[in-house]
Amino acid sequence: MGLFFLSITPSAFGKHAFPIEVAWTSLNDNNVESHLIKPPEPWLHPPWFWSETARERHGISRERLCAEGIPISEICNRMNATFRGHTILSDYPGRDRKLLDLLFLSSGMQQGFELSDALANTARHLENLGLCAADFWKCFALVAEFYPSRDRASDDVVWWREFWRTLNRFD
Repeated sequence: MGLFFLSITPSAFGKHAFPIEVAWTSLNDNNVESHLIKPPEPWLHPPWFWSETARERHGISRERLCAEGIPISEICNRMNATFRGHTILSDYPGRDRKLLDLLFLSSGMQQGFELSDALANTARHLENLGLCAADFWKCFALVAEFYPSRDRASDDVVWWREFWRTLNRFD
């Protein structure tokens, strides 16, 4: 059973955001899979919300999503095939669960995996390694020095993968 890190970039900060990008990586390899999500027509109208403030942060335009995005059914199929039987960690599990629910509901498919909280799992992992909170912050600072940006889903999953790798080598 492998460990994966998943992140979803939302269209806005708030209740009526929709997913615009999904990315994941495994602790065990250096591959990152990242997809822009082609929004279905209903997501382009109220109540769904697009935030220019969020766009300025992640740099993805609505036009780019519509032109380059992958249909949600393809993304849902890929996630189900990749994640079956694995542990999937998210640093924003509440938000990411809602965005995944929207993706799978809109695709008409069943989600075949569960998300776990990256922070809670990291705390358990620290304890299992015999590390303390100070060690957590030392690792955090080391990884943040080399991976400072976390504005895109792909940046976020790489950060988490490298953080866990650093924890596993920490002494």
